[in-house]
Amino acid sequence: MRKLALFLGGLVLLIALWATMTTSGQILTGRWSYTEETHLDRGTYFRLKVDVTYRGEPQHFDIVVGCNVRGIGYKDGSSTREVGLVPTVYGRRMSDGKGLVVRVPDACHGDTSADGRVPADFVPVMVVYDDAATLGFGMAYMVDEAYHSPHSLMSFSKASVEKATRAEFDAFRQNGQPNLVTREQYHSAQPRDVVEKMGLTKIYPAFGRSCWAYSRSLIPEGYRANVRKYWPAERPKYWMIPDYKSLAELRESIKEANFSRDDGGKLKGIGPWIGSEWPDYGMMHRSGSKPIGPASRSTVNTPAFYPFTSDVSEASWPRDPSKWISYISHLSPVNILNISMAETSNRGFAYCYQPPSFSSNAEAIDLLKKRIASLTIEDDPVWGAPTNWQMGVWLTGTLFEDDKFIYYHQQFYLESTGGDV
Repeated sequence: MRKLALFLGGLVLLIALWATMTTSGQILTGRWSYTEETHLDRGTYFRLKVDVTYRGEPQHFDIVVGCNVRGIGYKDGSSTREVGLVPTVYGRRMSDGKGLVVRVPDACHGDTSADGRVPADFVPVMVVYDDAATLGFGMAYMVDEAYHSPHSLMSFSKASVEKATRAEFDAFRQNGQPNLVTREQYHSAQPRDVVEKMGLTKIYPAFGRSCWAYSRSLIPEGYRANVRKYWPAERPKYWMIPDYKSLAELRESIKEANFSRDDGGKLKGIGPWIGSEWPDYGMMHRSGSKPIGPASRSTVNTPAFYPFTSDVSEASWPRDPSKWISYISHLSPVNILNISMAETSNRGFAYCYQPPSFSSNAEAIDLLKKRIASLTIEDDPVWGAPTNWQMGVWLTGTLFEDDKFIYYHQQFYLESTGGDV
């Protein structure tokens, strides 16, 4: 009898599931729907408001953002997929032809300005792209001091994060101002086969969604003797250690040093081991940055950042990859990178661009590796730098200026995990 009862109970449960989950069951029970299936929406939604003035023109952004947005599959076969953070970036064309793009924060856990989980001094990372049509090269305002630079095109007013609903999100998607950043641009840094599997077209130049900089930190007096042991006899102003073993030894000998920013602000360690995904939290602040989230989170010290460019950037290469070979042949030398401090007035910025995708052009990368290369700071050569171009920053990640300053490579990502536009 007990087994029979269990069997009957299970049968009743299956019938109930059939009635509520299948199309035929819904029709017979009066629960017929125009959709093939609906999924429980576990997404969260928020509204990002930002006010800046760009070259004298007030700019107001009111962006409704969705996190883990689950779509609906329709009977005609069309569907939307679950997206982590959408839109991850949102921009508009400026009157001067440049593009102003906001990188939205990851406030996906119900964080708002009202509840204090979004810091009162929150400012999103914003990027000014040279050409609104391509968005291949831009200048990111990574630290608040960038707004005070003579090179700044903007002044910041205010920003806030508020709660929103799925209905507000859908209305924004349908009726809001179109996003300057298209899906093809956002995913253009992916290899061609990945882009095509998404039903998109690979375009050049890729959207500049990686932002590059070096920190410049002051070495304490008590540790400069350790640095001088490796300083070349020629005493070059800018230099690097060309073998990894010696570099590792030096870094081990100074790991306990209390470094300062190059302008004297205190730091803990060389920095910036802040993390490439810091744009999730917004802009950094010179006086210290508080991440979005619980108030118990620690304040993060902010190094002095300076942007760098490279000859190996899609923003400066021909849009047609078949012309890359000819272009590379005329690069003499190939500048691996040039850090641009502009007498410290570039402090707080990062340059955003993508290295070329060589996945379908092996000949181009082979030729590039054979070219004479240079590595410079303010256009001055760095002693010990590679004489041929190479991928990665295995040795060029740490540079020195005399025995007083240490530079450390940093890359910030504008994309987000599972994100889209």
